[in-house]
Amino acid sequence: GCQAATGTPAPASGAAVNSSGTPTASGGTIVIGLPVDVDTLIPWNALKINSVKVDELLYSTLTQFDSNMNVQPGLAKSWVVSSDGLTVTFALRDGVTFNDGAKLTSKDVKYSLENIMNPATKAVSTSDLASIKTIDAPDPLTVVIHLNVPDAALPTRLAQPTMSIVPSGATAEQLATTPDGSGPFVLSKRVTGQSITLVKNEKY
Repeated sequence: GCQAATGTPAPASGAAVNSSGTPTASGGTIVIGLPVDVDTLIPWNALKINSVKVDELLYSTLTQFDSNMNVQPGLAKSWVVSSDGLTVTFALRDGVTFNDGAKLTSKDVKYSLENIMNPATKAVSTSDLASIKTIDAPDPLTVVIHLNVPDAALPTRLAQPTMSIVPSGATAEQLATTPDGSGPFVLSKRVTGQSITLVKNEKY
């Protein structure tokens, strides 16, 4: 089978702890055997669970799930729904960067979600964004999503790894070989059919 070798990322702040609250060691290497190879590094097109799990380490989403599958802030530090339920305004975290050092902004979010909505990209989660009418990026840290109908489940859907945010202008061809995300790990090396190696994202 294929192996995924990764380093262990430290949390953004504070020491890592286990479920009992005891500090745990950070760093080192973990090797995981995969039954089949990762079929794609394009997060929108990931169907196999192995691909989804790897993409989840490479990229980030607007919202995210905690250990109890409750929706929490992700790239968006907060969001507000209008009184009529037709507008959702997301406030992005400042200072988040992609692997190449570029700052992640609302332009990237708009680009990513509009690509997922586009049937031509054959994204697996296109239907999950069916309620969206338009997306605006009024300033670098604000994303405004206008809906056709109220959609209370939208923040939950946006937490899926297949809703990952990529740099504006990134093509499928580029992402397939050189994923450029803002997640806890960065692609170091891939040998198709044999292994995929991820290393800690020092900027995470």
